[in-house]
Amino acid sequence: MLQKLTPNGAWLVAALASICLHSSPVVAQSKPDTANACLAALEANDMSKAEKFADEIKDWKNLFGTAVIKNAEDCLNRATGDNWKYFTTKSQFLSGEDAKAEQEFIDGAEDRQEVNKRNVERLLCEVVLAEKRYAELEYQNRQIQAARTSEATRAAKQVCSETYAADKSLALLNPVCYELFKETGVPDTQFKFDYEAFLIAQVKLTNATLNLSEATKSNTSPASLSGGKIAECQELLSK
Repeated sequence: MLQKLTPNGAWLVAALASICLHSSPVVAQSKPDTANACLAALEANDMSKAEKFADEIKDWKNLFGTAVIKNAEDCLNRATGDNWKYFTTKSQFLSGEDAKAEQEFIDGAEDRQEVNKRNVERLLCEVVLAEKRYAELEYQNRQIQAARTSEATRAAKQVCSETYAADKSLALLNPVCYELFKETGVPDTQFKFDYEAFLIAQVKLTNATLNLSEATKSNTSPASLSGGKIAECQELLSK
């Protein structure tokens, strides 16, 4: 059975009811509901409630739904009087100078991509020309090394032959001359062989092998690109 409330008891019930009614959260349970509730508050001209929704919406991040973003922007713009926009590049709402700077950054993206593309083209051309030059020098170096080896062998053979003529023991006990004589024979050998012709043939073989290797390089190699491409890169890098 309900007991009759005293005046003090009635006042306490009324106060608790008022607290419960006014303490109900302004914020809705989901972002779509919050944005819609903000727009509803604006339509009802309840700016206090709309501003509270707007304060929450300002901090939203990582939004994906276009409808939610549109309604949230509408809420922020109308509730604050500022121009707010959601930027996917920042995953947040921005206004004022921050929004202006971010929009300029986005607008300049295409220009930056073009500049980066040109930089990549220049770098590729630098690789093409550097590899071409390296291949040329490598080819020349291998040719020269073969010629130098032949040249040194001839010079050593002459010195060792002169030493052998003056002192056979000294020449044969010299490690360089001994190894050379094993290849060419001592000056008075009974086993004659045209070692000079052998050296010449060796150089020719090296050069022929290098020429064949140069001619059969893969066309996909930067060092073996067409003359047109080489000229194009040279022109690009000269600018």
